[in-house]
Order: sequence, then structure tokens, then C-alpha cells
Amino acid sequence: MRAGGGGANLDTDRVLRDMLAEAHLDHPERRWKEEVIASMFRGRWSLAIGVALLCVGAAVACASFLLSAAFTETGAAWGRAGLTGVVPALAIVSLGLAAHASSRVLKVSWGAVALGVAGSAATSIACELWYVGVDAGELFTALLIAVACVAVALNGMAVAVLLRPLLRQLSLVGGVAVGLPVVAFGGAAVLLAVLPILTTVFIAVGTLTAVILLHRAERHVAAAATH
Repeated sequence: MRAGGGGANLDTDRVLRDMLAEAHLDHPERRWKEEVIASMFRGRWSLAIGVALLCVGAAVACASFLLSAAFTETGAAWGRAGLTGVVPALAIVSLGLAAHASSRVLKVSWGAVALGVAGSAATSIACELWYVGVDAGELFTALLIAVACVAVALNGMAVAVLLRPLLRQLSLVGGVAVGLPVVAFGGAAVLLAVLPILTTVFIAVGTLTAVILLHRAERHVAAAATH
């Protein structure tokens, strides 16, 4: 009886192993999909951190170039453009990618990211026109004002898009009454924050810090879920 019972157990174990093997052979795509999803998840954070590091590297390189004595006026223009346009745009994209990778953010407003990048380009042009206008007198005054207004509008609309869930809770009149000052003052604040140029170095460092903190928080959430 014992021998018979032991043989039955061996047969049962063998059947179970065969069933598991068959399931693995019949559905190999499940493991492949899980590996792809895990790789994409890790790749999102790698991309966000990589862009943030690129942002810091570009900020430090441009600032070092401007602070050095060995540069021409043409080269200085490229350094200013990097700090006022490229660095803020990279910071915005990096934060957008980090928010997209984070499970705590339900939805990423890519419209705000696009408006922010466009606003960074307009801000860079406005800052450079301001520097050119210092030497050129009143020649570019009208163009400077126009580009500065475009920069304020784009940056302000990016802020307004981020605050859209709050604005939707208001009435139409209330939303317009709150939204217009948000666009005006938010866009002007962004422009004034970038205008000193070297302040974007701190923006880049702050962006990298924020992305790293978001990544660490996500890892803690994932570790807690596995226990």
C-alpha cells in the first residue's frame, strides 16, 4: 500500500510538472510581455534621469563658458541661448518623462510640456534680443516687446494647463477671471526667473534632484508592494 501510495504521489508530481511545462510552452508570450513591460518601465526612468543629467551638463558647460575669459561675442550668444532656451526645455522634458514614469501621477499633461518647450525657445530669443538691444539702442525694441509677450503667453498657458483641473471646478466667468492672471503673472515670473541667465543652473540642479527623488519614491512603492 505504501509503495502504491508513493507511486501515486510520484505520478501526481510528474503530472503537475508536465502541466506546468506545457503551460509554459503553450503561452511563452506571457513571460515575454512581462519582460518587455519591466524593461519599458526601467527605460522610462533611465530616459528621465538621462535627460536631467544632460540638462545639468549643458547648464554647467554653458555657464563655465560664459564665465571664462576666452570667448567671443558670437560664442557668448550661443552660451546664453543654451542657458535660457536649451536648459529650461530639457528641464521641462525631464520632469514630464519622470511624471510619466511615476505611478503616482495619473496623467501627464504633454500639452503643458509642449507649451513649456515652445515658451523656452521664445524666452531664449527674447533674452538675446534684450542683450542685442543694449548695444543697438531702440532698433529692436518693438520686436523685443513682441517676442517677450509671446514668451509670457506660452509659459503662462503652460502653467494654466497644469492648473486646468482646478480651473474646471470654477464657473466660466470665474475660470476666465482666475486663468488670465495665471497666464500673465505665471508667464512673466518664468521670464524674469530665466532673464538673469545663470539662474537656470540652479533650475537644472533642482530638476535633477526632483527626478531622483521621484525615482526613489517609486522604488520604495515597488519594494513595499513586493513584501
